[in-house]
Amino acid sequence: MTTHEEEHYYVSIKPTLMKEFEKTESYLKNVLKQYFDKSKIGLLLKETRAGYEDLLPQLPYVGGEENVLTDGLIGAAWCVPLFRGLEREGLSLREMAKITYEKKEADVESKSLEKKRRVREFYFSPAMRDVEMKRARDSQSGKYPGDWVEEYVDGDGETFDFGIDFTECALCKFFEPRDAMKYVPVFCIGDYATYRAFGIGFRRTQTIPNGAPFCDFRFKKDWKTVRGWPPEELDEKISF
Repeated sequence: MTTHEEEHYYVSIKPTLMKEFEKTESYLKNVLKQYFDKSKIGLLLKETRAGYEDLLPQLPYVGGEENVLTDGLIGAAWCVPLFRGLEREGLSLREMAKITYEKKEADVESKSLEKKRRVREFYFSPAMRDVEMKRARDSQSGKYPGDWVEEYVDGDGETFDFGIDFTECALCKFFEPRDAMKYVPVFCIGDYATYRAFGIGFRRTQTIPNGAPFCDFRFKKDWKTVRGWPPEELDEKISF
C-alpha cells in the first residue's frame, strides 16, 4: 500500500464504516431511551455521526485489515463525539462505560457458536503463538507510530499459557491530544466481554490508561473469564 493510500485508508472505506455505524445508531436509539426523549436522542446521534465523520481522516493508519486491532481503533472513534454529548447532557463516565460495555457484550455474544469454537481453538495453538510473536516484532519496528506496541510473554503452562504486554496504546495516542484520555478506560473493560464470549481464559491486573507502565494480558486455556461489569469485580483498578 502506498503512502497516499495509507493516509486515505479510512476515507476509502468510509461507505462501509458508515453502513456499520447505522447498526450502532439503531442499538443506541434503544439504549438511550432510559435517559432521553426521542428528540434528544436524535440530536445526540446526529452529532455523533458528524463527529465520527470528522475524525475518520484523522485516524492513524496501523496496518489496515492486516492488523486485527484496526477495528478497535475505528470503533473507539465514534465514541469520542458520543461521550462528549452524553457528558454534556449529564451522564457520568460510569454510565457511559456501562452502555459501551453492554454494546460490546451484545456484539460478541451474537457470533455463531462455530466461530467462537474456531477462535477458541486457534487461540491456544502453536499457530497463534507464531502470529503473536510476529505481531510483537512488527509493532516494535516503529513502522506505524500510531499503533499499539506489544511484547510476547511465554508462559510456563501452570501460572499462564502465554501473555502479551502492551507497552504503548494506540487509543491513548489518539485520545490524549484530543483531551479525551478519561474515556480510554471505558474500552479496556470490553476485552473481558470479548474473551468471555469466545471462551478464552483471560486475566489482567493493570492497564496504561489507568496509570500502569504497560497492560499485562495473560491467557490460560482452563481459566474462566469474568464478566467486565461491574468493574469492581475485576483484578485491575478502574477509574470510574
